[in-house]
Amino acid sequence: SEWRTAISLEGWEAGAHYVRCLETTNDGATHRLTVAFYTTPTAGPRVAWRARMGGSRKGNPAAGFGLVVAGAQDGGVYAYDAQSGRRKWVYHTGGEILAQPLMTADGIFIGSGDGSMTALDHRGRRRWRVVLDDPVYSSAVAAGDRIIFG
Repeated sequence: SEWRTAISLEGWEAGAHYVRCLETTNDGATHRLTVAFYTTPTAGPRVAWRARMGGSRKGNPAAGFGLVVAGAQDGGVYAYDAQSGRRKWVYHTGGEILAQPLMTADGIFIGSGDGSMTALDHRGRRRWRVVLDDPVYSSAVAAGDRIIFG
């Protein structure tokens, strides 16, 4: 059998939405379906591109030097071309990334739940990595020629 319905999107805010459907048949069988979809604004700014990562994202992305870079809870650092949204590279740390990466002319600096701070170049290659006693869940900041994190 087939079940269909239509939902008016009028008045919905632009962005990601989920509709969860639950059906119980006459014989008592239960079926569940979740559908994810996006709505776009009718006026004003529009979404240029979207990207999927290997895990959910908690911190804000960083943008600069033609890249958009974000960390995810799967430990991945994902870099996308700022214009097209095409994935450029992925670097995997040993733990979840909850804070915004720091992007400077010298590179990209990422704190990780594995207790490390990692510096990458703009091509996703590791420059250095410092391992600490505790997870690094805060964003780094640049102060002159120093990177400060805690």
